[in-house]
Amino acid sequence: MWMIYPVTWPEDSRWQGRTIWDHVVVRAPTASMARVQAAKLDRPRAPHGLGNETHCFRSGLEDERLYWVRHLTDDEASDYTNDETTSLESGVLAAKSSGAEPQAGTGQEIHDGNTAAGR
Repeated sequence: MWMIYPVTWPEDSRWQGRTIWDHVVVRAPTASMARVQAAKLDRPRAPHGLGNETHCFRSGLEDERLYWVRHLTDDEASDYTNDETTSLESGVLAAKSSGAEPQAGTGQEIHDGNTAAGR
């Protein structure tokens, strides 16, 4: 299982109005597949287009400058597993949106030379 979490400040222009997820827990074979699974959270509900045009969509969860992915230890993973989730091969197990005042990641990320924890 993998945890995807934000590592840049909410004011960063790379967010481009996207939803900022505090954390997303995904069961997937690799970190890159975890990003693909998690990106489904941001997909538009109903595709809207005119004629034969196509829209390129990229979730912020797929951007390594916005989110990092880390492998969960067995103890951490046990918090997110139950009888229903253990039968799943892959998929989003937990997701929490940051809300109005999101925090940037966990730990001490660097932003403009200042640590996030000391700001």
